Amino acid sequence: MKPASWGAATFLVLGTALACSGESAEAPSALASPDRVLCARCQPPPAGGETGDFLNSTGGCGVTITDVGRDFDEPGLNARAAIELVEQSASVPGHYVAARSLAIAADPAEVSGHGADPIVDVAVEVTRVQLFEQIPGSLRGSQCSQRWLSLDASTSIHTSDGALSGRFEHGLVALFGDGEAQLFAWQDASSFRGSLEFGEPITALGAGLYLLLSPAGVRGRVDMLATLAGEPERYGAIALEWPVDACEIEQTPVLEEEYLPLLEQARAVAGAQPPLLARWQDGSDTELRVTLNAPIDAACRTRSRVSSAAEASYEFVTPVQLATSDARISGSVPGVFDVRTDEDGELTVINFDTFQRFRAAELESAFGIHGVDLRGAECGALSIHNNFNLTSGSLVIGARPCDDSTDEPAESLRWCPGPPCDFGESPLR
Repeated sequence: MKPASWGAATFLVLGTALACSGESAEAPSALASPDRVLCARCQPPPAGGETGDFLNSTGGCGVTITDVGRDFDEPGLNARAAIELVEQSASVPGHYVAARSLAIAADPAEVSGHGADPIVDVAVEVTRVQLFEQIPGSLRGSQCSQRWLSLDASTSIHTSDGALSGRFEHGLVALFGDGEAQLFAWQDASSFRGSLEFGEPITALGAGLYLLLSPAGVRGRVDMLATLAGEPERYGAIALEWPVDACEIEQTPVLEEEYLPLLEQARAVAGAQPPLLARWQDGSDTELRVTLNAPIDAACRTRSRVSSAAEASYEFVTPVQLATSDARISGSVPGVFDVRTDEDGELTVINFDTFQRFRAAELESAFGIHGVDLRGAECGALSIHNNFNLTSGSLVIGARPCDDSTDEPAESLRWCPGPPCDFGESPLR
C-alpha cells in the first residue's frame, strides 16, 4: 500500500547506469530546456543478449535460446497470447513523488517544475520473442525438461506537462500464468528529452522502469536518480507513478467478489483466537483481543511476497480493533493487514502492520488508548507489528515534537498466544 517503494532493486541498477558518465554532462541550470538530452554524454545500453547456448553449472542443465516468431504456439507456450497481454497502451493520471535511494544515502530532492498530476501516456511494444529450452548438462541424473518464453519489449512514455518524453529500448518481461506480466528496464537517460528540475545542476542521470501488465491495464513507475553537482557529491531522486489509487504500483486492485471469501476466512481465524497474553512496558500484564471486522477501505493483490505464480498475497486497508482487559485500550487503529494463500488458495498467513502519527491531545479520541504519558510532547507516533496469524506482536508509542521525526520512548505493549511467554527485552529499552 502507499507509500509505495520498489526502489531498492531499481536504484541498485541505477547505480550502474550512473557510471556511464565518465565526465560531467553540460548542466549549467538543471537541464530545464525541453529540447535538451537529460544526460548528454551517456550512451544507450547495448542490445539484448545474442541467441545461443549456455550451461547452468549449478543445476547441471544446459539451455538453448532460439528466436521464435510472434505466432509461436506449442502446448503451454502461446507467444501471441503473451504478446497481447504485454502490448498495451494507456493514458492515465500519474503523479511525481520525491523518492529516496535505498542503495545510496541520498537526500530526496524537491520535485518542482512539473504539473502535480500529469497525464501519462505509455505504450509497450514486444520486439523479440525467444524460446528457452533446457538440455541435459554434464551432471548425471539432472532433470532438464523445462521450456519457457522470454520477451523483450520497448516502452515509450510521455507526460502531458512535457517533463518526460522518451523510450526504454529494452525491457525484460516476466510472465505469470496467462493473466499477468512484469516488465523491468533500466538505462541511462540519454534517450529522454524534457525538463527535469532538481533545483541544482545535474552531472549524471539514470532511469529505471517497472510495469505491471494485466487485463486490468498498465501500472507503472519510472525512477530517476541524479548525481548533483558540487562537493561533496550528492544524489537526488524522483519517481513518476501511475495510476493514482490506493494500491502500490506492483499491486492490482481487486473487486469484492474475488477477495470476500478469503477476507471472511481471515476474520474467522482472528475471531476464534483466545485472548492474547500481553505485557506493558512497566511489567504489568493484561489480555488483548484483536478483531478484523471493520469495513475495507481498499483491497490489493500482489505477487511480490510469494514464491510461485499459484500463490497470492492480498493487502487490505482497514482499521483493526484492539481491546485490553485492563481497559487501557478500547478502540481501532488504521492500518494494513496482509493475507497470504498457498497454491490451493487456502489461507496460510495473516499479518497486520501500521504506523500512525498523532497529536498528543488526540491519542485517546483517535485510537482509544489511555494512560500514556507523553512527557509533555505535543505529538507522537504509534506503530504496531502483528504476525503469526495475529498471535504475536508489539505496539510501540513514541513521543516527539510536532516538527521532528525522532521518537522519544514513551510506552510499549507486547503480546503472545499465552503462557509460557518470553517477551524478551522491551522494544523501548
